[in-house]
Amino acid sequence: MKSWLIGFILVVTTFTPAFSQVQDLAATQDDNGNVVLTWDLPTGQVPIKYVIYRTNSLPLFEKLATLYTATAKSYTDYYVLPGTYYYAVDAVYSDTSAAAFVSISVVEKTASIAFTSRPLITAIVNKTYDYPFTVSAPDIDNLKYSFEGSHPDSMVINQYDRRVYWVPRKIGYYPVTLVATDTVNNVSAYQRFAIRVANKPVIIKGTVKSEIGTPLANAEVRLSQTGNGTTFTYTAYTDSSGNFRVENAQAGKYYAYAKSPVFMFSSQWYKNASSLIDARENNIVQGDSLELSFILTRNFDAKTTVSGSVVDSNGTAIRNAAVSFIRQRDFLRIGDTTNRSNPYLFSLNEDLQVKADTVVLTDSNGTFSARLPLGTKYYILCQHKDFEDRYYDQSANPLEARAIVIDTTSGPITFALPYTNSSDNRITGKVTQQENGKGIPADIVLIQKSVSRGAGGTTTFRFSKSDSSGVFLFSDLPDSALYILLAAPRGAHAPMYYRSSGATRTWSKADSFYTIGTLQNLDVQVPAFATEGLGSIWGRVLTFSGNRYIPVTGVLIYAVHSTKGTIEGYAISDSAGWYSIPSLNPNTYTVYADKPGYVSTSNPNIVLSYSGSSDPTRIQEVNFYLVPTPRISSTGKDIIPGTLTLHQNFPNPFNPTTVISFTLPRREFVTLSVYSAYGQVVKTLVSKEQPAGTYEIEFDASNLPSGVYIYQLKTKNRILTKRMILAK
Repeated sequence: MKSWLIGFILVVTTFTPAFSQVQDLAATQDDNGNVVLTWDLPTGQVPIKYVIYRTNSLPLFEKLATLYTATAKSYTDYYVLPGTYYYAVDAVYSDTSAAAFVSISVVEKTASIAFTSRPLITAIVNKTYDYPFTVSAPDIDNLKYSFEGSHPDSMVINQYDRRVYWVPRKIGYYPVTLVATDTVNNVSAYQRFAIRVANKPVIIKGTVKSEIGTPLANAEVRLSQTGNGTTFTYTAYTDSSGNFRVENAQAGKYYAYAKSPVFMFSSQWYKNASSLIDARENNIVQGDSLELSFILTRNFDAKTTVSGSVVDSNGTAIRNAAVSFIRQRDFLRIGDTTNRSNPYLFSLNEDLQVKADTVVLTDSNGTFSARLPLGTKYYILCQHKDFEDRYYDQSANPLEARAIVIDTTSGPITFALPYTNSSDNRITGKVTQQENGKGIPADIVLIQKSVSRGAGGTTTFRFSKSDSSGVFLFSDLPDSALYILLAAPRGAHAPMYYRSSGATRTWSKADSFYTIGTLQNLDVQVPAFATEGLGSIWGRVLTFSGNRYIPVTGVLIYAVHSTKGTIEGYAISDSAGWYSIPSLNPNTYTVYADKPGYVSTSNPNIVLSYSGSSDPTRIQEVNFYLVPTPRISSTGKDIIPGTLTLHQNFPNPFNPTTVISFTLPRREFVTLSVYSAYGQVVKTLVSKEQPAGTYEIEFDASNLPSGVYIYQLKTKNRILTKRMILAK
């Protein structure tokens, strides 16, 4: 949706002095090429709102954003091509407005530097580690090199020779982030890797070829070594002759996996095994070498035609809708993308993108067709600029998307796309890596919290994709809808919900926000996790409905290190409720299940203590049973609650978590506390001024004994009290 302002400059000359413009308006370009507007507040009367306009062709201005915060002093325009632009910031009062103007020449800023060498990932105790790295840049003399985050204390960088030096003193796993910064253009490139230090070095080498003997270049070979309570995974790539080599690996038991560089060949475990449980175990002692020969067989080539149609909510055909077919391996980590006995190992530096295998457009009749390989699983996404996106089976949430197997019995596929809203409401933000602040591509899911009263109401989703730097945008959002936001990255980073004080993996702890005008800086930091191990936690997620258990799709399941509290892996339950968290090291994990509108009945501790692929403790089953939470309407006329209300906690009785919800009719200071049966304060859940709205607070009673507890909501003029039962 676009709005245009004509003759804007002439209007501002009629304003009276009581209504002044913003002061000292300035426009600058940040390191990522975005335009940042800053200003000081107007003198005199406080504006109702600020409206931001932009143009590169005077006198027509395009409306960009509406800021309803009277004290707003900045705005970032994330989507600007090179050129000269004029910006207007209009301070709007009750019956007039006053605009200030600024211009800026936007130049193309790209991260034109990049690491071109593969890092050395092995080292030997008490011997010098020497990694000569190479970087491409317009002017290599402008570059400075540094480490970011944790790295070994004695590791150093030679700035002139571009080498990393280090003498390791003990066996272990050492993550490193190497940074190259262009000091003139102020852009940086990052190389993140981990060094495995051995004290009993061995050499592993071999070849990867096709079944007719053709060398396969750039095939990825994973070598997983188990023992000593941990797993080291070494990654190598084949050269043009199909050869690979890893020096200074640690002696021990090895399982090898070759990942085909192209889809036409099947990946495999050594030797010719389709799963880890059938893979050959190779035991290597210090000083020995191991040679492996992989023969990758060709995938089945037969194809069939898949067809369908795209219509709007009235059944009218939609022309030029894009239908994308995304292979299962290129999608999110939904449960059926990995087998519990065959963990897929992500590389530490692997930030996967959604890659559509095939994209077709609908014709004038709204129909489409595509030739696809038989037996392949695809996620199907339908998009058009005037409509909301939908996945197969009308899913608006990528976490709940369902894959289909391409076969000759597949019937026509129909998409019914709803029209987008037309409004000025927008939100923007950025997804960054927790360890270094670098942007990362992700799927962004807006989850509307306003559903009908009672358990099991329908939740509304909208989704978007960030760009390569992690920036995302939602526009044309409904007026005053209440949302939470989830960022789901790819590769070895975990999904997290937005929270202003730091991201959270729990929906009930996420910040809620209303869509009024333009909201900026809804930034989400996502944590990385190691993907070294051969262990797996798998199971099913169910809920009880209609006197029977039914599967729950789109549930995030996290494996959290029981002592460190760090996320070590995650999965998403599929349409049948199944999930599998792969690549876990021997350790003790607390496993959590999380989905908006539900609470889990337990968060079990699971011990993986395996020493090999056939060890029964390598794979552990954990099933979850979720209970729907009561949902309070906050849409339409009920956005601002009419009365102060404290609802009964749900579930009740509970073990060990429950959700307490309350509504505020106006902004005021509120305290929500939990008391024991003897009147002692157990925990204060809220103690601050809150705006009008509906709130849901999770109470965790893991450290409390069974019994009756009291929870109390206090405001200036009222006190509301209810009872709840903890039953362990």
